[in-house]
Amino acid sequence: VPFTELYPSAQSALLSHSRVLRLSALQILSSRLVSSSAGERDALRRCLQGEEAPLDMNGARDRVLRIGRVRVAVRDDEHGAADLCGRWLIGKITPLQQICGF
Repeated sequence: VPFTELYPSAQSALLSHSRVLRLSALQILSSRLVSSSAGERDALRRCLQGEEAPLDMNGARDRVLRIGRVRVAVRDDEHGAADLCGRWLIGKITPLQQICGF
């Protein structure tokens, strides 16, 4: 299945406040059954690394480092990868936004 065909169905899941939903969407999109460009695969891999980092205090530093590496995956010619990373990052800050009342 081409990434461009499957991605529109996963876009709302990537924006979700639910870690489980975001993780599931990333796992489906990074499946070997999905054909994607090198840039899209790199973005998926980096987002997955950030999502899979432990949520405990010991893993906080590692989590921040992995999330920071996502920006490396965004290239000018990879609009799908840029959109994927942007949606995933927005989904990650949504719970913080709700707690802080932004």
